[in-house]
Amino acid sequence: MKTFLLTCAVLAAASLAGCAGVRTEVQATGMHEAPQGDLRYRFMRTPAQQADVGQSTWESQLRDALAQHGFSDANEANDANEANDANDANDANDANDANDANDTGGAADATRGSRYLISVAYETRPVGIAVRGPECAGNADNCGANDAPREASPFAGRYLHRLTLRFIDARSGEEIYKVTGMRRDRDAHASPAFGYLVKSALARFPFDGGRWQIELREADGGRQADVVSVKPLSP
Repeated sequence: MKTFLLTCAVLAAASLAGCAGVRTEVQATGMHEAPQGDLRYRFMRTPAQQADVGQSTWESQLRDALAQHGFSDANEANDANEANDANDANDANDANDANDANDTGGAADATRGSRYLISVAYETRPVGIAVRGPECAGNADNCGANDAPREASPFAGRYLHRLTLRFIDARSGEEIYKVTGMRRDRDAHASPAFGYLVKSALARFPFDGGRWQIELREADGGRQADVVSVKPLSP
């Protein structure tokens, strides 16, 4: 009977925790005040990301979230300018002169470039804890071979999802801000957690360093998330 009641209590606690919303953790280093002025950026892609057909989906979500903080994708702006230049060239009486003018404008844009380069790293991996036997106490030589990673409890998260954004000065190459969002859950798929981590990493921009706990709740039928609270965590 006691075992049954204890099990019910654990299940009830887990259920209540689920109702409280999704919790993530954020760590940040670098800038402490929001940047002003030119907020154009370009995404930096590794060769693997260049070949990943899903990369554009990740970047689209990030692009929308960054726009809420005043950032604009320089590549999109350049594409729009090139389209306008092409229309102007078609309307011009002298096509050669128009092309020369466009080439000059393109060179000027290339000289100005983007203010930031943004690196995006996202991973999902299984996690667990090492359970050590009583023979380990006071004798490290007896440990190691029989250690096995196991879950801390039946309700512990089996997977760690991690999103890291690095903001790099496009001219100096110096990293000026880094923010990492993390979430543990029981879902091996990367996609569901990504939106939560984007929302968490940009819940404040910038975070004033340190570690933070973000609580979110689903909105719009689960298609997006709203930030409920942002709390600092002990170092």
